Amino acid sequence: VIGGKDDFMVSRASTEATARAYKTEAIYFDNCAHMVPLEADPTQLASIIQGALRPAPHRPATSAHPPSAAGQTSCDTPG
Repeated sequence: VIGGKDDFMVSRASTEATARAYKTEAIYFDNCAHMVPLEADPTQLASIIQGALRPAPHRPATSAHPPSAAGQTSCDTPG
């Protein structure tokens, strides 16, 4: 479950509830609102999605690990 830290349409509580329903952790992008696919760095977003789809021996295929200990990434695009 991926959310934007600045999302004003979907509350953090709702994002967390969705993550719990799917037995995973929410991942939040800094400086993103509701349109994470358009606001986030495409390479970083793709990496997170690929990691969630790639099964690993220590976790089920449907769970995703946040890219940082805080589970936060940035929507700031380099350049």
